[in-house]
Amino acid sequence: MAVCHEAPPNRQRSFIVVAYAATSPRAFGPVSMPDRCVEEMGGVVLATPCHIVVSHWRGRSTGPCFPICVAKCVTHNRAFTLYPPSHIPYGRVGVAPVALDGETLVHVRDDAPPESEAGVRPPSTGTAAGTESPPLSWETTFLAAACDAAEDKPWSRDDGPLWWQTQRRRIVRGAKLFGIDAGLSDAARDIHAGELEMAALALRDDARDWSRASGYQSRGAVVIHAMGGLPRGRCVLDRVLVAGALTGLWGRPYRWEPRRGQLRDLLAERQRPP
Repeated sequence: MAVCHEAPPNRQRSFIVVAYAATSPRAFGPVSMPDRCVEEMGGVVLATPCHIVVSHWRGRSTGPCFPICVAKCVTHNRAFTLYPPSHIPYGRVGVAPVALDGETLVHVRDDAPPESEAGVRPPSTGTAAGTESPPLSWETTFLAAACDAAEDKPWSRDDGPLWWQTQRRRIVRGAKLFGIDAGLSDAARDIHAGELEMAALALRDDARDWSRASGYQSRGAVVIHAMGGLPRGRCVLDRVLVAGALTGLWGRPYRWEPRRGQLRDLLAERQRPP
């Protein structure tokens, strides 16, 4: 059963992520075009460069809310969309707290967050007192649903951009992303924690809390706690994209690295033996 109707059955298609930057006061475009495409049938990055050109710009009413680039491989006669960081095929909002250039988004709060009223442990930063890193800006992603739920802020019961049923679905998607829903065994959850570079025992605790949570507020609080265990750094986007691919939320992610001239298969990198 699909976790959310926002993603159609062909959500498993692979996709390429590239950094975007402003090209004019009202337009954005890729910082650099990839030099090769992906073999769709095998999900394989082609070994030799292709001839890639801009095919057209596709408007979006959701997601980044500006036209994004559709590229065409002249060599293999196929077109594909270049997604800004954090955005995925058929996604309505971002999935990771990163900017259009791929940099991690954080925000600084003047005071510590209040203790959860849902009876869930406050997230641990893993740092000494007084040296906590600024929290990641998850409220810019689909997990804003969990952030609001944890603070007992239900979305509208009437149809609209912030709809109650959408909030509930996105909380469930958040649980699946972090591997704390009932769909994983403890052994599989430990492997998932390794892919996210999160503490396996903490994720097991979150899964137990999720199974006991009954209301939207308590479930949102559990997801908030789980996301608090994700390490900071430039690899946040990579970890989230891989986690979503492994749990079936979206397809296989590739990321274009212009400085290295490399189209990275993120899933293959994470699954490669050390």
